[in-house]
Amino acid sequence: MRPSRRATDPPRTPLAPDPTRRRLTAREREIALLVGDGLKDAAIAKCLGLAATTTRSYIRQILQRLGLKDRGELVAWVAARRHSGHPEAGLRRARDDPSG
Repeated sequence: MRPSRRATDPPRTPLAPDPTRRRLTAREREIALLVGDGLKDAAIAKCLGLAATTTRSYIRQILQRLGLKDRGELVAWVAARRHSGHPEAGLRRARDDPSG
């Protein structure tokens, strides 16, 4: 028999991972990096050979997955993970990666 919870017990933490820590797809990471570099939607679209509307859709999806509210927060998110020991530091481009 399990003991009952008291009102003074701390709340239980959910077992599911924090939604802001979900991994991005390779394409989403690529677009996030370009947003982090300060490129506008049209420039990102041209660079990747996408339509501007597709680029905007990707950015909306990235913001939603990470729980961010705007492009500025995405830029900060990328900057915080680009050169740190953070698990999402995989945001570095392959040519920036010292291991390869």
